Amino acid sequence: MDEHFNGYTDMSQREFSTSQLARELGVYEELIRRLHKRGILSPRRDNFGNRLFSSDDLKKGREYLAGRVQK
Repeated sequence: MDEHFNGYTDMSQREFSTSQLARELGVYEELIRRLHKRGILSPRRDNFGNRLFSSDDLKKGREYLAGRVQK
């Protein structure tokens, strides 16, 4: 089955804003910011200073919520 998400066929190339990542994880944006401050998530910044999270950050967020990440 060919999966598409907002035009991306390869989720490893996808980047998420804070609100998009929060929506994907089913949490509030504030938790995403706290996880970044604690070093659990490592977004890059765009030219406007906005956080852009990778698919690796999405995976780390899911692991954190499942209780697998201790930091």
